[in-house]
Amino acid sequence: SAVIRKVENVTDTSSSELLACRANMCVITYNGYFQEYNLSVDAQKLSWSLERETNLLNVTLDKCYHSTIAANIKRLLRETSKFNPEP
Repeated sequence: SAVIRKVENVTDTSSSELLACRANMCVITYNGYFQEYNLSVDAQKLSWSLERETNLLNVTLDKCYHSTIAANIKRLLRETSKFNPEP
């Protein structure tokens, strides 16, 4: 999937002539990467640059892993407090 998030026309201030068009595009790839590109088009060329890339699968797995660890620690603390009540 791709989404164009922002489009900006660059014009000559004296003549209002369109010089270039810039866009920000976000892509989610089939293998789970989020990529953000900056695109620029003028009369001579098209250029692009990759601004950000994140593996969404790792982010999701990391969150699940950390929330599982936190849940296990809370469970262990509850179980321990049952056997060692506070005075």
